[in-house]
Amino acid sequence: MKFFLLLSLSLFLFSSHLWAEETAAAEKTTIIPVEVISTEVATLPLLSTPRAPYQFFGSLNYAAVDVPIVAKYGATAGFISDPNHLWELEYVTGSFGTSYFFADIGRITDTKISILRRAYFGGSFNITYGLSYFNFSAKLGDDLMSHVSNHNYPSLDMVEIQGWGATFGMGNTWVFRKNIVLGVDWLTISQPLYISKKDTPYLDYSTDPSDRDHVDTAVNFISYLPRVSLFQFHLGYMF
Repeated sequence: MKFFLLLSLSLFLFSSHLWAEETAAAEKTTIIPVEVISTEVATLPLLSTPRAPYQFFGSLNYAAVDVPIVAKYGATAGFISDPNHLWELEYVTGSFGTSYFFADIGRITDTKISILRRAYFGGSFNITYGLSYFNFSAKLGDDLMSHVSNHNYPSLDMVEIQGWGATFGMGNTWVFRKNIVLGVDWLTISQPLYISKKDTPYLDYSTDPSDRDHVDTAVNFISYLPRVSLFQFHLGYMF
């Protein structure tokens, strides 16, 4: 009887050991490496790598605040010269009608054409600098035009100013999938330095000395007024 109990206990322990080994072997799994897919947004300096050799860039622009115009819109065409620099040709314009400075202005239009160099610093932050051409024109309002001799209007644009200057700005640019570009120029300052044309026919035709002084003062002021742009947004595409 003792022999039978001892044999049964030995068989039970042996079978338990085998069951434990089989269970441990069954629980062993092979770990398969999983590739991590990055979802980070790229920045412009990364686009000129062999993986994405883009050379050109185009965008539509809108400046929420622009002096002397409330807002401006336009477009930019660019060329990627190296992974950290772009050359850009920018055109922005805006117009509105209101009482302006010291004179009753029927409508004013301000246009700027710039050749810019955009430089990146290892990420989305960038600065722009370059040369700009300015064209400012104004159609005087009815109050001032009523003082023109014989009501003979020599030109619809009674004031026109053209000049050249320097532009400097700073902003950020992000590139999303399918080469879509979103950028913001937080602050851009364009300073006229040389006035190539100042045409003011109103000063020759007006019969009111006070109005002529007001217009002359406004023209001299606007000639060298810095064009300050805030929050200029760019939505474009790289190819």
